[in-house]
Amino acid sequence: MGHPARLLPKVIKRSLDNLTRTSEQGEIINDVRKEMDDLLSKLKGTGKARMKGRARKEGWDTVRHLRGEYREREKRCVTEIVKWSEVGTLLTS
Repeated sequence: MGHPARLLPKVIKRSLDNLTRTSEQGEIINDVRKEMDDLLSKLKGTGKARMKGRARKEGWDTVRHLRGEYREREKRCVTEIVKWSEVGTLLTS
């Protein structure tokens, strides 16, 4: 655990950040994040690329929903990784 910039190169592969990103759940989290970022760029865009009217309101509602889903999935992913790690095993014994 710790900030990736402060970890030794030999332990980066086993860091919580890396395990979260490379896990199956992490891939889903990345997909949700990409979808959210794409929608935000359309909502904040300028000119013709910017969403307007009802579509804009629905877009912001979708962003709120995606943020909640992102946080929930990330929390679940971290919990599962810690639960099945040696640290998690030691803590639950």
